[in-house]
Amino acid sequence: MECTSKSQLRKQFIDKRNCLTALQIAAASKIIAHTITALTAFQQARHIALYWPCNNEINTLDILASALKLNKKCYLPIISPDDSTLIFQEINSLTPNLPKIRRGIPELLHDPQRTRHASELDLVIVPLLAFDANNIRLGMGAGHYDKTFAFKLTKLQATPTLVGIAHQAQYSNDLLPCDPWDIPLDYIITAQGTYSL
Repeated sequence: MECTSKSQLRKQFIDKRNCLTALQIAAASKIIAHTITALTAFQQARHIALYWPCNNEINTLDILASALKLNKKCYLPIISPDDSTLIFQEINSLTPNLPKIRRGIPELLHDPQRTRHASELDLVIVPLLAFDANNIRLGMGAGHYDKTFAFKLTKLQATPTLVGIAHQAQYSNDLLPCDPWDIPLDYIITAQGTYSL
């Protein structure tokens, strides 16, 4: 794996994810939603950020529905035009208007009155392409999550809890290449189990 670049790994794991059927994705998503909503970190969280699913990612809508039913504040990420970090904007519906598409991902229009800083969140559900035994996440390569949560490395801040969700096929048996700015996740949850630091 040492000689395999991150870009080569991204292609391999995108191909793996693209081979999954709608039934496999739905089944895994249901199990993962049940596991997440049972986490103490979810039950105690007041402010939860998650992503809008696309491209065969684990579907987060059951998690969103559970959180909204419990009157938790929920947020979706928006890419900041200034520095490529993420801005988290409140969402209060399972059918939001997501008019913008950036990098193939639907996005809310930015409303500064409805945003929350990353350090003020309690729990963040993070998408990923691959992960390893050290809870290192391989994302799409733009570094949005690593830049946004860099304060967790520099300030050793415990919150928010970062939870990656993935298909078991996204697990890398070999350790992934890791840069100093890569943020390890607190938990990674698949339908087959939970990986924690």
